[in-house]
Amino acid sequence: ICFFMIFTVLFYQNKNTSSLPKLPVENIDTDNGFEIYLAYDICELSDANPWKEQWHLATLPVFHNTNYDNNSNIPYAKKRIIMTQKMEQLQIYAKQFDVFNTKETIYDIQTGILKSNNITFSIEMCTDKIRIDFHTPIALSDDTKLNTKEGAEKLLFELIDTFQYQFNWQECEPALFCGYSHEGIRKFQLHAYKKGNTLEEQLLNYHFNTACFQTDATGHITSIVWTKENLSQKIGDYPIISPKKAKQLLFTKNYITTVPYCFEKNMPIVKTEMTYLHHSNNSIFMPYYKFFVQLPIEKNGMKQYGVYYTPAVEEQYLKNFTVFK
Repeated sequence: ICFFMIFTVLFYQNKNTSSLPKLPVENIDTDNGFEIYLAYDICELSDANPWKEQWHLATLPVFHNTNYDNNSNIPYAKKRIIMTQKMEQLQIYAKQFDVFNTKETIYDIQTGILKSNNITFSIEMCTDKIRIDFHTPIALSDDTKLNTKEGAEKLLFELIDTFQYQFNWQECEPALFCGYSHEGIRKFQLHAYKKGNTLEEQLLNYHFNTACFQTDATGHITSIVWTKENLSQKIGDYPIISPKKAKQLLFTKNYITTVPYCFEKNMPIVKTEMTYLHHSNNSIFMPYYKFFVQLPIEKNGMKQYGVYYTPAVEEQYLKNFTVFK
């Protein structure tokens, strides 16, 4: 009976995965330069990624990027239709911020803008990111100091209390990003994301349903970048390799990176995450292991950590794995 049950599970598991299309390993967007982080110690770097190795996820979903073809040579008329639809959606989002009347609506085939007396909403053809600019910066805590972690955390929790229902989030998670500038100044970025009901939802929302709050020097809120990615075109649930196997790929130089240093075995791997690469030039949103590696150079007394990615999807589902090698 046990043998029959195991055989049945394996049979249907194989049946469900055998029809999955193969996926491309795509280049990383290099518009922002090399992905290198500075800190005196790796424990000072934080992006609040919720993934933990103890999760032991067997599969993760992969999605088509619904905006990928929007910048291609599609007809002008089709681009106008796409932007019209985006503007209609932008009107709905504006209402969530109690903006029911706009004094100006401007859009072409690249960018759309809604202006009210107090707020400007904008969206671009190639993304689902909504930028919300406040004409007068919003003051919250009078004693918030953004140059300390405690002050940044306090402000982030206030922002969550103030805005989470505008995003239609019943519950959300804080995500404080910590790092250093080239001058050695510690910097904080204020992020939050919708809380998921499962581990998979938590990981997806961390990447695809987020808000980034931007402030001025006094801690007043100047704008919000709200990412609400369209994940309607799911390709399938793909088997995921273990972190140990992903490290083997790294050691055999099966990785992608923007770092101008080849990974060597004597370079310490100091941190591992599960992430989705989701730049506008990615045709698919696929999970990768993200390795933070200490580079053999320092800058202004700080260590430099480069980021290297290996696909989290099993090799048999990658169409250009030999090229990737």
